[in-house]
Amino acid sequence: MEPENFTFMGFVILIAGFLSAGFGGLFFGQVYFCILNSTTCSIASADAATRIGYAIPLLIFGSFLITTGAIFTAAGHITEHLRPVEASGEESEDEPIKPALMVCVKCSRQVDPTASYCPTCGTQLTK
Repeated sequence: MEPENFTFMGFVILIAGFLSAGFGGLFFGQVYFCILNSTTCSIASADAATRIGYAIPLLIFGSFLITTGAIFTAAGHITEHLRPVEASGEESEDEPIKPALMVCVKCSRQVDPTASYCPTCGTQLTK
């Protein structure tokens, strides 16, 4: 799956989580308002219990979705920025390919690969 898809899916899950938690908060707020203002409340006690029964799962499920959506969004964003950069053909043609350096067996110094003898100790190099 592409990182852009992770980010998009994370945003969709986040929106669903915020909507779910918002509806749960709305139901809970209505019951809470009725508890504070019991004289002016128009919600019956059975209806209040039903709303609390909807509010708590919506709040829990919404919190779960918000956490999951945040993880997906962060994962997509991080992996999008950690992709290896592909070298274009123009860059590789401009830089000449350098042969790897050799190491002298006797003195462990780096030696030019075209050399036949080590310039430091004079040991003959094998190719």
